[in-house]
Amino acid sequence: MATSDGLVEEDSALLGGVEGPDASEAPGDDSYKLNHYLLFGAHSTEIYDAVFDCNTAKDYLADMGVATDGPLTQARKLKGKSSRYAGYREPTERYCDFCGKALSGAEYERLKDGRDRCSDCSGTVVHGKENFEVLFHQVREGLIEKYGIDLPAKMTVQVVSTKKLARATGKKFVPSNNFDARTVGLATNRKGKYGVMFENGVPRISLIATTAHELTHIWQYSHWDADAIEKKYGEHTLAIYEGMAKWSEIQYLFLMNETTQAERVLANEVLRTDVYGFGLRLFMNEYPFSRGILLEGDTPFNHVEGPI
Repeated sequence: MATSDGLVEEDSALLGGVEGPDASEAPGDDSYKLNHYLLFGAHSTEIYDAVFDCNTAKDYLADMGVATDGPLTQARKLKGKSSRYAGYREPTERYCDFCGKALSGAEYERLKDGRDRCSDCSGTVVHGKENFEVLFHQVREGLIEKYGIDLPAKMTVQVVSTKKLARATGKKFVPSNNFDARTVGLATNRKGKYGVMFENGVPRISLIATTAHELTHIWQYSHWDADAIEKKYGEHTLAIYEGMAKWSEIQYLFLMNETTQAERVLANEVLRTDVYGFGLRLFMNEYPFSRGILLEGDTPFNHVEGPI
């Protein structure tokens, strides 16, 4: 399983040192000691060690998965590496290839394959096999719980380069200054053997959405009679597959309380004139979105013989 090939290096430490600057080395101004959060109001280390077990807290955070290469760690690293992006600033406007934000005059990084990634997206990239697997299983279990469905226990999961993912779909990725629309996830069904491929270097929230989308396809492959679905929907079959997956992706973001991202994706996708936009509108009309953390009403997962 490949990992991100971006410019940001992975942080090998779970948590840096838990001890802050020694009070004796702090500036003479007492306000520094009173305000520095690791000096606990200028008390000696013996006092706060007696009431707060830093090492146990560190181990707990590591076990919970929040002490790895998370958003705060990445933001801290990016702050010290801003000079590495300076060479990629252009007088002409560019766009982030992950969130679509204009990059003119802002810090961003150019990945090796030509994708542009803004500092906000870079700050939440999911690095490393372990972190990716944790997120993937969280979304898988979330879909099972929220939608009341079952998913195949076995499937191959890969994180690959943009070019390799494009080749798998029969396309070619050519980077540009504009937002580069492309396939960022792919679900496959080869005679009952399921697989999912993801683009590398993706921000956390986008990876959550893509995982929900592709796992919906895996559900379709494992529950639908493909021939019967094609016979029923004919030329609109692809719109049914993609429309449901896009509906599931957006609805899952709402259920995870990622309302801003859900509304952003919805606003962009509902205006599309291809099978994604057409299919999404079909499902929205049939299954209105629940915009809270509780699912209300019917879902297409309840209609195996045909959701529309």
